[in-house]
Amino acid sequence: KGSYSSIVTVITKPEKVELKDLKSTESRTLVIEWKKISGATVYELQYSTSKNFTSDTTKTYTTKKSSTKKVTIKNLIKGKKYYIKVRACTMIGGSTVYGDWSDSKSLKVI
Repeated sequence: KGSYSSIVTVITKPEKVELKDLKSTESRTLVIEWKKISGATVYELQYSTSKNFTSDTTKTYTTKKSSTKKVTIKNLIKGKKYYIKVRACTMIGGSTVYGDWSDSKSLKVI
């Protein structure tokens, strides 16, 4: 008999997130809600004034907990159209595995 091989840990990529709701509830505020993904450690959200999410117009927000499924973003530009997308992330040790981005949705801020 030979010796055993080393242990290999396999991390599966999280599912694609589905955006549930976008609202502009107060002046210059967006509320973004999505469906929770099983196994996600955190969520990464990007919002931009560019449909193509160019680096100079895009901001990224990462949740602190896996239970978060709703984020409020304040101090946006009134009357501007924002594009939003979300993805689930799984963190194991020092490695992060990213899921696919959700389909982007847009909303004009009131």
